[in-house]
Amino acid sequence: MLGGCSSNIVSLTTCTATATIEDIYNNVETADSLSVITFSQLSGSGTVTGLSGVRASGGTASITLTGHNIGPVTIGANADSFNSNSLTVTILPIPQTISWTAPGTQTWVVGGTGTFLLGTATDSSFSAVTFASSTTGICTVSGSTVTMLTAGTCAITPTAAASGNYALTTGTTSYITINKIAQTVSFYTNSGYGTPTTSGSAAFNANNSTYQTYAKGSALGTISFASTSAGVCTVNSSTGLITFVTAGTCTVTADAATTTSYLDSGPTTFTLIIGKGSQSVAFYNSSTYTTQITNDSATYSPSGTYQTYAEGSALGTISFASTSGGVCTVNSSTGLITFVTAGTCTVTADAATTTSYLDSGTTTFTLAIAAAHVNPQFVNFTVAGGGTPSGNNLTLPVPSGISAGDLLIAVLYTGDPTGSGGDPTTVTLPTGWTALPNATSPGAEPLGGILTAYHVATASEPASYTFNSGNFNNVTAVMLAYVNSDGTTPLIDQSSWNTTMTSSVLTPSTSADTLVTVYGDYNGNTLSATSPTVQRAFVGDSPYASTLAADQYLTSAAPVPGITASGNSGQGTSVTILLKY
Repeated sequence: MLGGCSSNIVSLTTCTATATIEDIYNNVETADSLSVITFSQLSGSGTVTGLSGVRASGGTASITLTGHNIGPVTIGANADSFNSNSLTVTILPIPQTISWTAPGTQTWVVGGTGTFLLGTATDSSFSAVTFASSTTGICTVSGSTVTMLTAGTCAITPTAAASGNYALTTGTTSYITINKIAQTVSFYTNSGYGTPTTSGSAAFNANNSTYQTYAKGSALGTISFASTSAGVCTVNSSTGLITFVTAGTCTVTADAATTTSYLDSGPTTFTLIIGKGSQSVAFYNSSTYTTQITNDSATYSPSGTYQTYAEGSALGTISFASTSGGVCTVNSSTGLITFVTAGTCTVTADAATTTSYLDSGTTTFTLAIAAAHVNPQFVNFTVAGGGTPSGNNLTLPVPSGISAGDLLIAVLYTGDPTGSGGDPTTVTLPTGWTALPNATSPGAEPLGGILTAYHVATASEPASYTFNSGNFNNVTAVMLAYVNSDGTTPLIDQSSWNTTMTSSVLTPSTSADTLVTVYGDYNGNTLSATSPTVQRAFVGDSPYASTLAADQYLTSAAPVPGITASGNSGQGTSVTILLKY
């Protein structure tokens, strides 16, 4: 029976094979010490040494085998012409030892083309040792030269090739650190990144208050922007777009983030000088400040006002001033114009300098202030007459409540023309009075003569005025007063008289004339005004003469139809006067 030696032994190592002589019952013949047991290789590609014949001792013999050529070996034993069972042993190659010292820490080179040498490695068989990278995204190996693609940990493993009785052997992996390199970041003038810069300038503008910066780091990676002057500007952390807050010195930084092969750059500073922007100021038609205007118009009234609205680009303080103080004044803060007189009112608006804007300078607004288009207004009246005046004199009181510049109109009617008495041409007017020829009959008329005269009141009017004639008879008279408006005395636009109790048809020259109608009734009837006129005065001396005065404030420049006095006898005379400013 042959046994011993495990199934595998390494070349150049030994194992012990033992053979026993047994009887037919497989019992060792321990008494046999004379037989020679011969060990021999029966087959196999491998080889061993130590095969020989050995005398049995107690029925047993052993030999020491040494493996040589790699491969399987089958051996057997023979004693006394009897063959044992066979025993197969595989001769294995010898493991190798690789001697190699890995390089130390390396530093990445821009472009990923930097290299370093691995040095020389030896193995037990003195064959060539090869190197391989298991981190090919970080480093590659060609021969003993390593190319550093990126920073990181480069894993290199040596391998000894199989040679002779020596086995293919993979050595221990070494981990070589490839350090990141420092990087810089710079600002540039534009997106072409051709010209570096550290500063810039811009003017504040509320409608476009931004400035684009451009920055790039060595790694061409992500740039983070930050403002260190938030009171002056902010910046988009990703795009570098600066937004102005106010004029001043704006400071922003750019930082290039760490990448696979680069360290963080740290901040680089860019300075933007934001100058005050120019601003404009405009006038608007309302406090909504939507529609701009440069001029407007208004109608004069005493102490009348007009509100202006102005706004500047900075939405700051506006100062107003009038350059036509004789026509208007303006509140310097509120822009409220106050009328002084009719004319061209010119005011200016100036937007004051602010933190971010320069002074606007003045912008002009023109207001055409038209004279008030009003009717001459009735003030008061007096009457006189009846019978034959004493001493051929007729005294008419001056109406109360008048002022300097008011227009006084006196109308005298006589209902008894005798050829001398009642003839208007015989009347001597008081000083300062002027006859109105178109409203005065030329002589003693069959149905009564009529005289119309006017006078502009002074600051010291007498209590009355006396009209003298050679032979007054049955005279009735009225005196009417019309107000001076803002220093303007009413004017006689047109006048007429006729020998009927219906006023003449006249055409006013303005739409704000005042129509004055005066009727003299030959029979002294009680008269009253007919719509649309308003009765102002009446004096009667029935059955000889009566006088009615009425007026109407016109609203159109159309011809005024004749108006007949109510209650008239059908005999008499009328006067029609148009007043205007």
